Amino acid sequence: MLRAIPAIAILAATIIAGAALLPGSSRAETPGATKSFDEARGTLPWPVEGVQILGFGESAAVGRLSRGMAIRARAGAQVVSPCDGLVVFADEFRTYGRLVIISAGDGYQFLLAGLSTIEAKVGQQVSAGELIGTLGYGAPLTLELHKDQQPIDPAPWLRKS
Repeated sequence: MLRAIPAIAILAATIIAGAALLPGSSRAETPGATKSFDEARGTLPWPVEGVQILGFGESAAVGRLSRGMAIRARAGAQVVSPCDGLVVFADEFRTYGRLVIISAGDGYQFLLAGLSTIEAKVGQQVSAGELIGTLGYGAPLTLELHKDQQPIDPAPWLRKS
């Protein structure tokens, strides 16, 4: 029996292949970084001011668990990078809609989906708190964190509010 390959697996493979072609594709993905991403736990800014409406591993749909968190915010809210890193994807992508992926180094990538506008460009170095896009009316921001292409709970990495 054939199983469909999840869209995120295809995306991750594409990003990894593309990131390998970018200058400084390993630890140097974030020039000037003096500590590992692991040390950033609990210190990263929330990407948007809003209310978390779905957490990691919670039921997102019938038979499907959330691979990240959903944050409801006002229409037009600015979405910022939760970390220093390299923008490796910034475009429409299947069920994610407008999506920005930021490589934070050490095998970590943030996915920010459901954007109305994208301000970041592929290959751009961004700093934590830097504008990457805005939200539209009604759609929550989807935030995922992946470590070596596996989704992990992003909440422990964000500052407590």
